[in-house]
Amino acid sequence: VPQMFEISEVMQEGKDQKSFFFNHSIDCKPGQFVMVWVPGLDEKPMAVSYWSKKEFAFTSKAIGKFTNSIDKLKKGDMLGIRGPYGNCFSARQNACIVGGGVGMASVSTLIDALKNPVIINGARSKEYLIYLKRYKNKNKNMIVTTDDGSYGRKGFVTDLLDEVLMSGKKIKIVYTCGQE
Repeated sequence: VPQMFEISEVMQEGKDQKSFFFNHSIDCKPGQFVMVWVPGLDEKPMAVSYWSKKEFAFTSKAIGKFTNSIDKLKKGDMLGIRGPYGNCFSARQNACIVGGGVGMASVSTLIDALKNPVIINGARSKEYLIYLKRYKNKNKNMIVTTDDGSYGRKGFVTDLLDEVLMSGKKIKIVYTCGQE
């Protein structure tokens, strides 16, 4: 049975993408998800995208009936939460983390857990990029790319991954989330 939580903050991340914060502690590991229930509508899995001992959040992109209903919620509204569930990442150092669009949400708590990983953050265009301020200031190893070249390098994250792997950096593991 989902436990009802009050939304403590809503943060705009990118176009049609928001993070929903809850002042509640959950026992979460990098890569896990929660089931989010909108009463009278449905329940869907959402990656835990922010986590601390005092709060957690998930990031959603408004693309369908369920996520569009979440997109309309504001601070003080209630959502049902179950979890966390799923396997977690086995965090290893000397990592490269590749995320496309809202796929960055699934790897964000892993980025937080690692020391200085190489991050490749991509999206179709500048307005769809998320977590730029979150990781740009903390990590000088973030490379940004957009399909249309409107921000960062023009191209796909897979092109940059090839460059990083061929660059001589001591990458021992690559974590990814996003489109195929």
